[in-house]
Amino acid sequence: MQTTSTRVLIIGGGFSGLGMAIRLLQQKVKDFIVLEKAAQLGGTWRENTYPGCACDVPSHLYSYSFAPKTDWSRVFAPQPEIQQYTLDVAARHGVLPYVHFGTEALRGVWDEDRQRWRVETNNGIYDAQFIVLGQGPLHEPRIPDLPGLDAFGGVAFHSAQWRHDRDLTGRRVAVIGTGSSAIQFVPHIQPKAERLVLFQRTAPWVLPKLDHRIPKAETWVLDHVPLVRRGLRGTIYALTEMLQIAQRNPAAMQQVQRIGLAHLRRQVRDPELRRALTPKFTLGCKRLLLSNTYYPALQAPNVEVVPQAVTEITKRGIVGADGIEREVDTIIFGTGFHVTDSSVPKRIVGRGGRTLDDVWRGSPSAYLGTTCHGFPNAFCMIGPNTGNGHGSAFTIIEAQARYIADAIATARREHIASIDVRPGAQHAWNQRVQAALSTSVFNAGGCASYYLDDHGKNSTIYPWTTIDMQRRMRRFDADRYELHYQSSPVRRAPVPIALEGAVVAITGGARGIGLATARRFVEKGAFVCIGDLDGDAAREAACTLGPYARGFELDVARRASFERFVAAVEAEVGPIEVLVNNAGVMPTGRFLEESDETDRAAMGVNHWGTSLGMKLVLPRMIARGRGHVVNVASLAGKFEVPWMATYVASKHATVGLTGAVRHEIDGTGVTLTAVMPAAIKTRLSAGIPLDGLFARDPDEVACAIVDSVRTRQPDVVVPRAFRAFVPLYAAAPRALIRWIINAVDSERMLGGATERARTEYETAVRAQGSGAALEVGMAAE
Repeated sequence: MQTTSTRVLIIGGGFSGLGMAIRLLQQKVKDFIVLEKAAQLGGTWRENTYPGCACDVPSHLYSYSFAPKTDWSRVFAPQPEIQQYTLDVAARHGVLPYVHFGTEALRGVWDEDRQRWRVETNNGIYDAQFIVLGQGPLHEPRIPDLPGLDAFGGVAFHSAQWRHDRDLTGRRVAVIGTGSSAIQFVPHIQPKAERLVLFQRTAPWVLPKLDHRIPKAETWVLDHVPLVRRGLRGTIYALTEMLQIAQRNPAAMQQVQRIGLAHLRRQVRDPELRRALTPKFTLGCKRLLLSNTYYPALQAPNVEVVPQAVTEITKRGIVGADGIEREVDTIIFGTGFHVTDSSVPKRIVGRGGRTLDDVWRGSPSAYLGTTCHGFPNAFCMIGPNTGNGHGSAFTIIEAQARYIADAIATARREHIASIDVRPGAQHAWNQRVQAALSTSVFNAGGCASYYLDDHGKNSTIYPWTTIDMQRRMRRFDADRYELHYQSSPVRRAPVPIALEGAVVAITGGARGIGLATARRFVEKGAFVCIGDLDGDAAREAACTLGPYARGFELDVARRASFERFVAAVEAEVGPIEVLVNNAGVMPTGRFLEESDETDRAAMGVNHWGTSLGMKLVLPRMIARGRGHVVNVASLAGKFEVPWMATYVASKHATVGLTGAVRHEIDGTGVTLTAVMPAAIKTRLSAGIPLDGLFARDPDEVACAIVDSVRTRQPDVVVPRAFRAFVPLYAAAPRALIRWIINAVDSERMLGGATERARTEYETAVRAQGSGAALEVGMAAE
């Protein structure tokens, strides 16, 4: 079978796919193909040709900002004009040569080895580095699974598959559904039908439609005075954004719905019919409907409104919930589309052979509604949680097209083979979206709409304004993605790491500096995984930090334990982006009296544990071209402190190791920071008199660690005022150094009574050095 290769494959030739193609051409990208299953572009405006089909967004807002149309015939444009606009824009911007008509994408599979997509179609195989799914949400008609439908003796069809060969004159017609399509076609078919029965399960809100023919004089002004055209578009846009703000608050929308009640009272005089047509949910919970002709049509003598659901289809008609069979010869479904449960997710196969359907499990989610973890180099147009319920889709399409085009340009410029949104970034984004939606009219308005998926989750609506969306999608935010670079060596600058949704692993995180650091990262929105020798303490600490924290047992001095920790973190949360090698022990006492077990514990935890962490995590970070490692050392790693010789040696090793490895990985996009605290009030210093040593709290070190992710400084001293002591000490004569050591009088602080006070801690250190299991676990720095 023939294979066609391209850089970008756009699937779908509606407004989404067309907008994406034009954006690529504007950026001088010509290595792309648009797959369109039909013989003509147009998408939903090509498919929906039912009588009365028109836009429910004002025409002057319903066009690309770079290709405004000034000669609409009406305020709300009819379908033929919108479809013609699509074709005109495609021709004007030179898109047609890139379109493969009559080509339907059947299945797309990610090839991990080649870092490319393989898309099977009815016309051969397409091979692409990037795919853009532009089929749109209003793509597959939803026909309810009603008992007896197959046995119906008449003609049944969906409004999106209108049977123009079926003359409805003199017919007995049943309409099932009262959504935006039915609101438009019912007034057009009512005069023709002998009888029309409307089955209404839920009464919708219908607002007045401020529609009229646009006079030629107005068209002339809009065409010749750009300032007026931009002002009109801006005014309409501002009004829709104000409505979006109101929809965050059901109480506000209850005030707006007074317009709908007044419209209903004015147009429907019969109290019983008016009662049946009065909605029982808050305006905005479902899509806003506009019509001046719907209510009058329902009052015609040949119309019956059945305010009940359908229970069965018979050979001769329809049975409602009232048990009455109404004989009809034509059934028209105005029941909408598969918005959150389309077939497309079943046909897109990402990493590990999992389809989008497998990953979503009935609740679609994506980062910015555009990318989904596990599906590298794949983008969704009008994806999950990008709808606004009322405004123009063009605003969304242009924002996404700009974002996707920038991602593709970034990949070319930085020699990136694939980009995949970080799972933490995607999860954090969707947590914020769902939290914002929980109190909006879409969720709390008291209705069941297509905005909600089968699990009751709102997978459709963007909870903020499209102004906010455009701001977020102004440029590709590479710091939210895992970037896999091409094999050719390329020197890379460090990629910024956005802490919201970032995966942070902290060793020795159950207490002290580690716990304080975990708390600070969680406050920034990161997912924090705590590893500690005391697994119960780690899990308890994680519980106190909330849902964005996990606790694991970890012995940093044992490779197998560290490997299990890294594997568990990546399996449960995702690839580690920040590693804080914090676990440590601090034995004190005379070196010549120190046991071998104490020496092994100090070097095993402080040096070997840090080394293991880097060996296990750095290769993963380098492969992705991003990451940051913090090695918590000590100012003792720069000084000579008697009565702490082994601890000093281990921290010298940490400082030296960090500096040497930093040079080795320079240019990989991954960075190393050595944090060197002075005296800190933790369990490590228990029993040591810290008076006169300017001891600090663990949180001060934690803040420095978190800030290093932003600054990428190679060495950080805590407190900062002590930074000057390091070069001064290195340059000082030996006589001065001896004087300083004598002045500090470390023997007084670390010997005698202090040694006895630290017996429990020193015993634990020796036990760890001998490999004995500890019941209490080692304290974290």
